[in-house]
Amino acid sequence: MTPYGLQLVEMGYRPGARNPEVERLDADIVAGMRCSHQVKGERCGGQMRYEPYHTPISYVALAVCLECGEEREF
Repeated sequence: MTPYGLQLVEMGYRPGARNPEVERLDADIVAGMRCSHQVKGERCGGQMRYEPYHTPISYVALAVCLECGEEREF
C-alpha cells in the first residue's frame, strides 16, 4: 500500500472498487500508462499499476509507478 493509500484507509476508505466492471476498466486504462514523473531531469517512464479505494459514496483510483513509486489519482 502506498503512502496516499494509507491516508485513504485512515480516512475510512477500503481497498478495491465497489464495482467489478469499473475495476476491470480502470485496471485496463492503467495497464497502458507510463510514469511521467521527472527523475534526475529524465522522464521515469515506468509501468503504472492500478490501486483502487472506495467508501459507500466515493471512489479513488490511483496509478502507482512500479519503478519510482510516484502516485497519481486519476
